[in-house]
Amino acid sequence: MPLAHHETDHMKRVVLVDADLVSRAATAAILHTLEFEVETISTGTRALARRRKTRPAACLVAETSQSMTASEFVHACRHHPRFENVPIVVMSVSPRNSIDAIREGAHACIRKPVDEGSVYAALSDVLAPNRQLPR
Repeated sequence: MPLAHHETDHMKRVVLVDADLVSRAATAAILHTLEFEVETISTGTRALARRRKTRPAACLVAETSQSMTASEFVHACRHHPRFENVPIVVMSVSPRNSIDAIREGAHACIRKPVDEGSVYAALSDVLAPNRQLPR
């Protein structure tokens, strides 16, 4: 069963926040390969301002956001009704930034540039922490 599906036939939606257009497109393509519905947003500020009735299954945020750091985004999410309980995976080139994001409440960090394996592993862990999903 694909990672994006759970006990229903509905695709899980992931919010992808990345200011870098090329990186955002590449990560979105990976998420589509894993059969996620993807909502791409260029800044953390815009992601927090979006109004949707349903919460995303997870959020991937890049450290390269122009409006706020990944740590600031994670901190803001923990106080935001739409994102307060949403697993957040930070994508970063800096181990220091990853540590800061974990301290703020990120559920996982992966190194940029990301690949399908790292995205799969991180989302598998945060979306199904008590079981290993088949690949």
